[in-house]
Amino acid sequence: MTPRTSASVLLGAASLLVLAACTTPEPAAETTAEPTAPAEVAPIRLEEPPTGQLPADVHPVAYRLDLVTDPHKDSFTGHEEIDISMDGPHARIWLHDLGPDVS
Repeated sequence: MTPRTSASVLLGAASLLVLAACTTPEPAAETTAEPTAPAEVAPIRLEEPPTGQLPADVHPVAYRLDLVTDPHKDSFTGHEEIDISMDGPHARIWLHDLGPDVS
């Protein structure tokens, strides 16, 4: 085989590879599964936040306060932690505070 023939064969093979790469893939087979019904979601009850104290079965058990005061300012900053104990499960507990960082 001469170098010119080898180059022609390689060029032909490369052309076939390029053409094969340009073809579009076969479309995916369609599935015949029936769509499932969406799960029912219970509506969220909006209720007014209670005013006043915690429920009778929620008990604060420990308080930790770290306050920073400056006599030249009308306000203070700080950190507060409250540990609670509950007599039973609760879906929610209302906290009365402005911008709490609950963790």
